[in-house]
Amino acid sequence: MELHHRRVIEGKTAAGKWGVLEDGEASARESYEIEGSAFQIVHLWNVATLSLDTSDHAHESRLTDIFTSPPGSSKFFIESMPPTAEPSGWHRTNTIDYEYIISGRIDLQMEDGSSVTLEAGDVNVQLGGMHQWWNRYEEPCVFVIVMVAVESDEEPGMPGSSSAG
Repeated sequence: MELHHRRVIEGKTAAGKWGVLEDGEASARESYEIEGSAFQIVHLWNVATLSLDTSDHAHESRLTDIFTSPPGSSKFFIESMPPTAEPSGWHRTNTIDYEYIISGRIDLQMEDGSSVTLEAGDVNVQLGGMHQWWNRYEEPCVFVIVMVAVESDEEPGMPGSSSAG
């Protein structure tokens, strides 16, 4: 199942009035193959600072950028995670993540050993904790994520890898 989403951006026009700046298919996409299934991301909006600036960087976005988000930046994307035999791997970001499950279900495992199964309609607010995802179910899990980067004393990345920023 390929993700398709219309993206409408409104803001201050060149004439100084508020209006529609862009209306069309969200085209900033990534796709990875995981165990023979497509892991897809559609980047909807990505800005480096907390402002009303219309300088979107969605086309420059990569999933690995979540480990190097400068405080005040934000990302808005849709992710489709296929079923896998193993969890995604432990990681943490320096972000507050607002995650809404559109369809499917997925297990969220936390560093302290706790785990929850999130299903369509559920919301998770992730406050920069060490975690991993595991879709051990039969269908892809599709969720919307908004990440807002904050100052943190914790090192973002994946333990034991070079992705820590």
